[in-house]
Amino acid sequence: MRAALVFLVYFGVMCFLHTTQGEDGVIRIPLKRLQRPLTSVTRRFRNFLRDPEPLRNDNEFLYYGPISIGTPPQPFLVTFDTGSSNLWVPSVLCPDTAPGCPHHHKYNHSMSSTYRPNGTVIHLLYGTGNVTAFLSTDVVRVDELNVVGTTFGEATYMSKDFAYPEVPIDGLFGMAYPGLAVGGVTPVFNKMIEEGLVSKPIFSFFLSVNDNGTRGGELVLGGSDPSHYTGEFTYVPVSQKMYWQFGVDGIDIKGAPVTCESGCQAIADTGTSLIVGPSKMIKEINDQLGAVYNPQQQLYFINCNEISSLPNVVFMIANKPFPISPKEYVVMNPGNVCFTAFAPDEFSPLFIMGDPFLRVYYAEFDFGNNRLGFATAVQKQKL
Repeated sequence: MRAALVFLVYFGVMCFLHTTQGEDGVIRIPLKRLQRPLTSVTRRFRNFLRDPEPLRNDNEFLYYGPISIGTPPQPFLVTFDTGSSNLWVPSVLCPDTAPGCPHHHKYNHSMSSTYRPNGTVIHLLYGTGNVTAFLSTDVVRVDELNVVGTTFGEATYMSKDFAYPEVPIDGLFGMAYPGLAVGGVTPVFNKMIEEGLVSKPIFSFFLSVNDNGTRGGELVLGGSDPSHYTGEFTYVPVSQKMYWQFGVDGIDIKGAPVTCESGCQAIADTGTSLIVGPSKMIKEINDQLGAVYNPQQQLYFINCNEISSLPNVVFMIANKPFPISPKEYVVMNPGNVCFTAFAPDEFSPLFIMGDPFLRVYYAEFDFGNNRLGFATAVQKQKL
């Protein structure tokens, strides 16, 4: 089972964000954004048969926000991830001797009057490491929404990749389809739908590119926020109800199509910091850009002085072009070291459209119609 990028290193402090409900009935959750320094490992796509393959990336962002669990509420910061379906947070039973357990808020079910035991043990595999947890049931609060009877994971083991004391993020809030959930649990947002807690079975993401703002974007539950996009949505049906998977008609660079064998499939994934894809096709894209592969880092490097002359990479979705400019697909590290956001995975049959795509295109995730909507994001100077 593939799961999402979770924890990255960031030198910052723990804080909580104020959430709001508008007159339109949707819940708006401001997202904070972390930029990690130069050492950790990001999640790679993983199919159902192989272990995850780590991909090093030296300049990435992670988007997160607040929830609470239990009565009285125990607060946590979580990554809202559309590439997985389980909610988990560290348990007080996760010992500080376990590599990734220290430095996080921990759930104590003995302190909650609404806790109900389950006990089923689950194992979650991530490109950043792995987590062992047992299932418990309690009320999960997202803003003013009380999601009663939510089953989630109490992590009792977190591998060393989660051991960064500077990371103010405790767990993962999966938002993909229930069929992807380990242990057969119902994802939190689907519980919201079942309980009638959201006005529509839709959520949407705005991811900010602003380096100076205090907010990194917004998650909207129950609909979309028109202030974050321009024009109309282009809708594409979900092709397999596990990930948020959809068809890509083709990929074009300066009029030269990239070979798309047996049709292209992609997933929209807020938990991935790059655009990951099948190695052969990723190589073809990078070859046309003039990028050179470094097998040790599994990245394609490019001359920083050539960024302004690079072409757009255009994804055709629902017969409409979705271009990504070099400003958006080239990552520049300190010291003027540049690489493209197009990263290979020899085991992946899918493109994983991570944050470089989702910062350009506001994304609406529609369970009711089993479709995804994309519209051009409006990036403000400061949120």
